[in-house]
Amino acid sequence: MMKILPCGCVRRLADIINDEESGSLWSQLPIDILVSIALFLDKNDAVQFCSTCKAWALVAPLVKQPKAKAPLLLLPPDSDGTCELFDVTHRKTHFIHAPEIMKTEMLYSRDGWLLASGNGFTFFLNPFTKEKIQLFPSRVPRYLCAFSSQPVLPDCLVFFIRSLYPNRVRIEMYRVHSKKMTDATFRNEKPFKQASTNPVFCNGYFYCLGKDGKLGVFNPRDLIWTISSPRADTDFKKSEVKYLIQSRGELFVACEAGAKVRVFWLERSKMKWTEMKKLGKRMLFLHSNSSFLAGTDSDEHNVNRIFFPRMRRYTRKCCVSFSLDACRYHPSRELFECRNFDSDMMKPLWIEAEEFDPLAKLVQS
Repeated sequence: MMKILPCGCVRRLADIINDEESGSLWSQLPIDILVSIALFLDKNDAVQFCSTCKAWALVAPLVKQPKAKAPLLLLPPDSDGTCELFDVTHRKTHFIHAPEIMKTEMLYSRDGWLLASGNGFTFFLNPFTKEKIQLFPSRVPRYLCAFSSQPVLPDCLVFFIRSLYPNRVRIEMYRVHSKKMTDATFRNEKPFKQASTNPVFCNGYFYCLGKDGKLGVFNPRDLIWTISSPRADTDFKKSEVKYLIQSRGELFVACEAGAKVRVFWLERSKMKWTEMKKLGKRMLFLHSNSSFLAGTDSDEHNVNRIFFPRMRRYTRKCCVSFSLDACRYHPSRELFECRNFDSDMMKPLWIEAEEFDPLAKLVQS
């Protein structure tokens, strides 16, 4: 139990953390929560925060100023293992040699890492640094998945939904550091129909989106599965195509409904999906596997825009996008379609590339 200090007694944060009685509790806070705290600090305070103890020092590589770079669209590799990386905000194409992802299925993307399945194994790959972490033999069928943090961090969890019915769900969780697999089946206290979008990890929990706006919430620490029912309007519930996004401890949902795209954020105090008319100086990058909300360092034309991984079939010089300001697709949505990926296991996927230097590592077209 933490000590209660007399009035007027002030202790440095480092002293509290290193206290024999409380140190173990503070050092065991999930990385995701620590990052959320550190992001609210200014640069100097964030440096001190990360130097408090060894456990908190792991946050340092993840604590940066708000991201300016948008994710890149990773396209399937050619026969020689060369992949295209398309920067949609600047309309530039780069190339990277990544034969490791040939004949594989890209399951999820986060922090520059890919979770992939192929050649008999499920594995992590950082296509920029070439780091690869093999996990376990691939098993089918795979349904939905996500991971909590970079796999090089000691608390990284890989989360799978193996089967999901309205009244029950089967979950598998793999601890990368200890190589331990947990398999459990839970009954839903409320009927739950999963939307076709991968889960996300936010504030220490895995969240799954239901077709009607409900949230399946998995607590990996206590192995508890619950159903939450935020209020949502009728159009939100009827939308067949939804994307779940997490950013800086907040949850967002983008809904495609015919000629319109609507964006909502979870107003936790009211337990309600509240519509957003503006994204601020940010952009959305949507994909059923991994979606991102990012800032922009490009021109104002890209502000309040939503990008999809659908490229012009022949020229492929830009992706279809939706403007929240003009409330329309640009250019006409009917003019766009991805090149034929039906024969490929891998679909185009957004990937963050914060430390990526195309001039040093790629040949730019």
